[in-house]
Amino acid sequence: MWNFKRFAAVLVLTCVFTVSWSYGNGEPKAAELVQAVRAGENWIHDVESLYIRIETKLTRAPEVIAAKTAELKQQYPDITPDPAQFPELKPVSTGILEFAIDKMRVRSLSEEYGSRRQVKIWDGKQFMVHDASLIEGPEQYSLGRTPQGAFQDMLAYETSWPRAQPHSFWWDVRDIDELMSYYGHAEDSSIAGRCNYRGRDCYILDVPPRGIPGLVTVQTYPGCEQSSDRRQYGLAGEAVDLAGQSFQWFIGAKDNRLYALAWLSNKKPRINYWMSDYKEVRPGCWLPMTQGCEVYRKDNTGKYRVETHSDLRIVNVQINECLPEKLFRMDIKKGAKVVDSRFGRTVTYAYKPDPPDLVGKALPESADISAGLPGQSKDGKMLVCFWDIQQRPSRHCLKSLAHKTENLAGKGVTVLCVHASEIDEEALNEWMSNCNIPFTAKTINHDAEKTRFAWGVKSLPWLILADERHVVRAEGFGLDTFDDQIEALQKQ
Repeated sequence: MWNFKRFAAVLVLTCVFTVSWSYGNGEPKAAELVQAVRAGENWIHDVESLYIRIETKLTRAPEVIAAKTAELKQQYPDITPDPAQFPELKPVSTGILEFAIDKMRVRSLSEEYGSRRQVKIWDGKQFMVHDASLIEGPEQYSLGRTPQGAFQDMLAYETSWPRAQPHSFWWDVRDIDELMSYYGHAEDSSIAGRCNYRGRDCYILDVPPRGIPGLVTVQTYPGCEQSSDRRQYGLAGEAVDLAGQSFQWFIGAKDNRLYALAWLSNKKPRINYWMSDYKEVRPGCWLPMTQGCEVYRKDNTGKYRVETHSDLRIVNVQINECLPEKLFRMDIKKGAKVVDSRFGRTVTYAYKPDPPDLVGKALPESADISAGLPGQSKDGKMLVCFWDIQQRPSRHCLKSLAHKTENLAGKGVTVLCVHASEIDEEALNEWMSNCNIPFTAKTINHDAEKTRFAWGVKSLPWLILADERHVVRAEGFGLDTFDDQIEALQKQ
């Protein structure tokens, strides 16, 4: 995806799939109508970047609210359910959808105002999710090591376009040939009629799926998550019984654009998606700026009624523009629950932010550390070593530095050892004396964690090298590169 050199090819394909007409009856060929619609979606694979912001409105049928209220009363007999506590009881909910994509990064935002908010980000290095219920807590963050499968059907899951075919992207690689059996092959389609759909002359196409052996991973459509629906209709993506399922398309007779796509089960409506107000957002890139869908459910009398009605309005589209870094940054709150799957196993913990990087910044001020420094260190080069006497690597580091005492002194570098946790100073001084450690030693007497954070300590031992002005030039390096760091400081 996102190969700009292929952009011209999309324009050519769009021209190739112009619809020819069958002689004798004046009707177009169904397969070519399907191909034209699908070619019109393919520009999303050939842009360098894409940003879309959508305003959403969800309307719930009174029968749905009544049924949900009864369910909640049974579940919570001691309370009276109300929309303020249970947003799913609201007749109307509004929100926002946002998608940002470039060649290395992906971001999606789905928010229902006053109820929930979910942000997914792949920043090129790690996958991050922030789930927040604005009514129930607590919020949660998830971290992963790959975007594959994390943004499945990212656009089409909550929008009506692009839905005419499966799509494979760099962040969600999929088997298009296998999935096409579910979406329907162009050569299997047929024209079922012609009608005025929402004020537009449209052809009605039947696009049947083929039988699918085995499990196919595609989107589960909203409205089919309940177990009763699963038994009756099957989940989209499962090889249940596709014989009774089909798609019906409504294609503009004049422009060959898709204006509705209905999912039918035994010729009864399950979901109806519609699109309108197509706009050429970039040469050759047509996007329906108004979209929506209706989810149907069979009531007690056997009739199919609208359960929910969604309206979407695209309010901002940017193509091939530089996307700001802040879109792909996620600031995790201190103490928040984190589910981390980046390193082969899943662990859950309360988040602690990483300490700041100090390179290029002045050494932090700390009363415990700064007080009583030797005079020559106040305006000279400094090597600060945070360590812990209980850790063998820390003890080894101090002993190794002790062997470099004359070399460091000759280069005007003062060494300051800071014990990274509270300790009895008498015991510390005894150990340093016994091991012939000649450096100035400091202990942190108050709020050790806060001090370590301020000094950017990420592990122990931790070395910080500063110049004559006490500006940090290197940090976090090991003894294997120690001499190189000292030489680099001398050359500055």
